[in-house]
Amino acid sequence: MINFLNFLHKEKVYDYDEEEWYSEYISFKSLYKSVFENVPEREESVEFELIQIMEIEDINEPTEFLYSDSQKFKITNADISHNLIDKIIYPNLFLHNTPCKLTSQQSYNIVGNYIKENINHSLAKITSDYDFCFTVKKIIPLVNPYKYQVNESSGNRPRYITKERTFKEIEIFEMTSKESHRANYTPIDEFVGINESILKQNIEKYCKDIISIINEPIKECEHCNGVGYIFNSTKKLEK
Repeated sequence: MINFLNFLHKEKVYDYDEEEWYSEYISFKSLYKSVFENVPEREESVEFELIQIMEIEDINEPTEFLYSDSQKFKITNADISHNLIDKIIYPNLFLHNTPCKLTSQQSYNIVGNYIKENINHSLAKITSDYDFCFTVKKIIPLVNPYKYQVNESSGNRPRYITKERTFKEIEIFEMTSKESHRANYTPIDEFVGINESILKQNIEKYCKDIISIINEPIKECEHCNGVGYIFNSTKKLEK
């Protein structure tokens, strides 16, 4: 049943002279009263057609996905990106088995946090750690340590002390995110996978490979007085 009082309000036209909307039937409002009838709920048969678009024999549970730095970020299964067409075709309980990826910024956060938690500080050091850039340098013992003088006086009269340099630092890893795109830094690629389980495996493999290189002992070559370096790692960083 149509409530005619509501109809009077809804049927509006625009007055270009007054520049406002109004109802051309509003003057008839006093001639009507609201009348309605409550109808008991009832079941009705509705015809429909069921179309099967796919058949899934086995549905496995999603792999738990949690990477977090309590102060900066938290990445869970809900943050994983899937293709729009897969989100349309597949039900949510199967979506974790479809191709997926993280953003470059999420990948940046995960790798940086993993390095900070697992770096061997006697072999390497983090020299930049910001939201937009990250740098790691190797600590390499010198074959021929040398002494040098430093002026530690803050006044006009110099006061020199002698120190010894026993190591040097060489950059071994640096990155930024594609979202930040810090100049002179390499944007890290997004982590991808054919499903969420493989995505997690790819992340763990990359992080373990990079930390094994960072924590690999390196020393100067004794036979060429430090022109070359000696180390054992032969790993390549691949995703």
